[in-house]
Amino acid sequence: MTTKPTILATPADPADPGRRKILAALAGSIALSACGGGGGGGSSGGSGSGAPQPVGTIPPDRANLARPALPDPATSGIDHVVLVTMENRSFDHLMGWVPNAETAQAGRTFKDAFGETHAPFALATNPAYGYQACSFADPNHSYDAGRIHLANGAMNGFLLTPATSLTRGDLLPIGYFQSADLDFYRGAVTQYTVCDYYMSGILADTYPNRVYLHSGETDRLSDTLDTSSLPTIWDRLDAKGISSTYYFHDVPFTALYGTRYVGRSKLFSGFLTDAAAGTLPSFCMVDPSFGGEAQGTSNDDHPQPTSATARCCSVRSTTPCARARTGARR
Repeated sequence: MTTKPTILATPADPADPGRRKILAALAGSIALSACGGGGGGGSSGGSGSGAPQPVGTIPPDRANLARPALPDPATSGIDHVVLVTMENRSFDHLMGWVPNAETAQAGRTFKDAFGETHAPFALATNPAYGYQACSFADPNHSYDAGRIHLANGAMNGFLLTPATSLTRGDLLPIGYFQSADLDFYRGAVTQYTVCDYYMSGILADTYPNRVYLHSGETDRLSDTLDTSSLPTIWDRLDAKGISSTYYFHDVPFTALYGTRYVGRSKLFSGFLTDAAAGTLPSFCMVDPSFGGEAQGTSNDDHPQPTSATARCCSVRSTTPCARARTGARR
C-alpha cells in the first residue's frame, strides 16, 4: 500500500473526473470498500421440500433442446453490445413471473433456523417488506453462505445463514416480485431474450463475480482488494481491434486490475453523451451506482435499494433505508 500514492501523481489528464475516481480507488480502495458485497458466512444445516438433485444436473427437456445456429455477426443487425450487470437477485425472486419461464416458486417450502416452515410470498403486497424490506437483514451471499443455500442441490437453505437466521420471521430471502411490481422489466421481457436457465460464474460475493465478469474466471472467493493479473475481455477485444469502453458511476471495478484499464474507464455521464452522439464503442459495460447500499440509496438492485427504481442505472431510490427504518419503528 505504501506505493499506491505515487499513482495519484501521474500527470495524464488530471482534470478527467473518471480518471480521478479510478486513481482514488487504487490509492485507498475507498470506493471499492464502500461497496456492500458480502456478509459473513456460517455453517448451518438445511431442510426443505423437494428431493436434492446432483449439482449441475440439466433436466432432459432442457438438455435436448435444439441449438439453432447463430447468425453471421456481419448480418446480425447488431451494432453495439451494452452489458449491464446488477446485483444479488435470483431469477425466481425477480423474474419468476415471466410466462413459460423455468421457475420453482409454486409448492416450495423452506425451513428457517427456528424449525418453522414457510412458503415463498409476494414482497410488494406485504407491508412489512414492500420494495426495500429495510427492517430485515441483507440476505447473506458470501461463498460459504452460497453452499448452505445450495444444500447439495436441494436449494432449500436460504433462511439458514447469518444474519437472516438470527431473527425469527426474517423471510426476505424467499420473497419475490410480480410483473405489476417491475415496470421496466415487465416491458423489457417482451423485447429481449430472457435466459431462465442461466447460471452465474461463481456462487460467491460481489468481487469474485465482478472479476469473473471481466476475466471469465476468478482469482478470489471473497471481497478482497488484491490486484488481479488475470487476462480480460478487454484484452481479447483489443487483440481483435474491436472498440470497447467501461462506464461506471462511483465504483470502478476495473481498479481491481491496477492501472491496466484506467484509460478505458469513463463515468456514466460519458455513456449518455456517447449514446446521444452515436459514438458508442462496439462493446461496453455499464456499471450501476454501488455507493449507499446499506442506506438503500444505490441503484444496483442490491437489497435494500428498491428494485422498482433501480432501472437503467440512472434512477436513484428516493427513500433511504435509514428513513424507512425510523418510520417502521413508530
